[in-house]
Parts: sequence; C-alpha cells; structure tokens
Amino acid sequence: MPFAAELDAVVLLVVNAAQVRGILFGESGLAAHLKPGTVVMVSSTIASADAQAIAEALAEYQLLMLDARYRAAP
Repeated sequence: MPFAAELDAVVLLVVNAAQVRGILFGESGLAAHLKPGTVVMVSSTIASADAQAIAEALAEYQLLMLDARYRAAP
C-alpha cells in the first residue's frame, strides 16, 4: 500500500468492530503502512470497549483514533 504513507487521515465507515480490525490489522492491515501521527476516524457501530481496544492498538503504531460512532435510526 504505497499510498498509505502519504495520508494524513483515514475515514472508516463500516458495519462493525470486526470489519474495522480487519481493515486496520488484518492480513494487509492498513495501520502498519500509515505514517506516525495519522488520524484514523472510525465511524461504525461498535462498543466502547472495542473502540478503546482499537485505539490502544493504533497507539502502538503512533496513530490517533477519532471515535465518530455511527448509529442507524428509523
């Protein structure tokens, strides 16, 4: 992912925490390719505990997480 090192911010708008983890830390995980200080905005329906765990995992890469939860409503 050569483009990833050029990003200043990433926005993830997916369904759940499993998808967030897959994108960031899966087989081709994005987190490992982002430059330190990149902001990762997660806008998904996830539990607070999941958001905290993802933020802590991102911090290991010196990445910042912005929790912008999305909740579908009727």
